[in-house]
Amino acid sequence: MKSAQGSTLVELLVVISIIAILSVLGITLFSNVQKQARDTQRRSDIDAIAKALEINKGSMNYVVLGTTHFANGTIPVAGPSGDLYCANSTASTPPANPTTAWTTACPTSPTGYGPVGATNPPAGTSWKVCAWLETSAAAFCKVNLQ
Repeated sequence: MKSAQGSTLVELLVVISIIAILSVLGITLFSNVQKQARDTQRRSDIDAIAKALEINKGSMNYVVLGTTHFANGTIPVAGPSGDLYCANSTASTPPANPTTAWTTACPTSPTGYGPVGATNPPAGTSWKVCAWLETSAAAFCKVNLQ
C-alpha cells in the first residue's frame, strides 16, 4: 500500500474557498460595525450640542455656543469622518430635516442651515442641529425644547 504524502488540489481549493468566503463576511460585518460606531458618535455629539444650548438658554433667547459649554473645551463641529454638523436658528420654527448628505458644506435646501461652530446657531428663539447618518442615509436632528 502507498501512503498519501500531501493534499490533493481539490482539498486545497476547498480550503482556500472557505477562507475567502469567511474573509468577505468578516470584512462586510466589520465595515457595518464601523459605520454604526461613527453614527453613534454623531448622535452623541448632536445630543451634547442640544444639551449645551438648552442648559445655557437665556431668559428670552438661546445663546451662541462657546467652548466653555463642553467638557472637553471644544465645540463638536464635524463627525468622525469629517462630515459637518449643520444648524439652523430662526425666529420661528426651524425648517424640515435636510434630505441629502453633506460633507463639505451644509445643505442649501432646506435653507437656513450652516455649519455648527462658535457663531452658529446664532442666538435666537429656536434652533435645529443635524448630522447625516451613514447607516440610514438620513439626517438625525434635534430641535429646541422650548
